[in-house]
Amino acid sequence: MIVLLAAEPVLAWFIFPTLLLGILVAAVLHSSQSSPGQQDDEQRPAIQIAKIPVKGAMGLVFTIGTMAIFFVALPQVRWFFVLALPSGALIGVGLYLWHKGHP
Repeated sequence: MIVLLAAEPVLAWFIFPTLLLGILVAAVLHSSQSSPGQQDDEQRPAIQIAKIPVKGAMGLVFTIGTMAIFFVALPQVRWFFVLALPSGALIGVGLYLWHKGHP
């Protein structure tokens, strides 16, 4: 914001009142007992990815599928895979061995 004010001091008349209004709205919303968004989320059934088991072979399928989606959508990250694969494999083997010894 300081950079914006230094670059465009003409916008100061807009930035400061907007900032103060935003702080006021945040304080009012924070002090309210419940927000309508929380009630709506609790009443609607939804798929929660945290509750989907991805252990063993299905975890591998899930991981490979996710990587394939990213490689198709973002070809720029393919070089990152080459760099991350050795460290990821090393960490994975280390975690496997550690969990095998500490059930």
